[in-house]
Amino acid sequence: KTSFNIGAVVNPGADDLAGEVIRLEKKVESGATFFQTQAVFDVNLFADFMEKIKHLDIRVLVGIMPIKSAKMALYMNKNIPGIEVPEAIIKRIEQADDTLEESVTISSEIIQGLRNMCAGIHIMAPGWETNIPMLVERSGLAI
Repeated sequence: KTSFNIGAVVNPGADDLAGEVIRLEKKVESGATFFQTQAVFDVNLFADFMEKIKHLDIRVLVGIMPIKSAKMALYMNKNIPGIEVPEAIIKRIEQADDTLEESVTISSEIIQGLRNMCAGIHIMAPGWETNIPMLVERSGLAI
């Protein structure tokens, strides 16, 4: 016998957060029990989102996306709805002597800030998959 968990997506950075919460509630009514987010770069924004959905009995997996370059961050801000890489993170990447090191540090900080607010994380590192073990270790997630 097979048992499935129904999952869906949610965007805690949506411009219309009230509408996003309504859509989330409808997904829960339809049977979804866990949700995966768009990439999150702002711990406080995510905390506000979690406060708005605390009435729901669901699990949330947070998307984490290490930033490869300032150009990547600016592209995402312009072209991917619901993602906003804060200017402070873009500046840190621009000014870094070692972009990979700074990106892992930033992602680790975000993970540490989120770890008590969510059921887990989903690391999205297209083209940087080989760096995921370092991020997991630095974030204190390695067993």
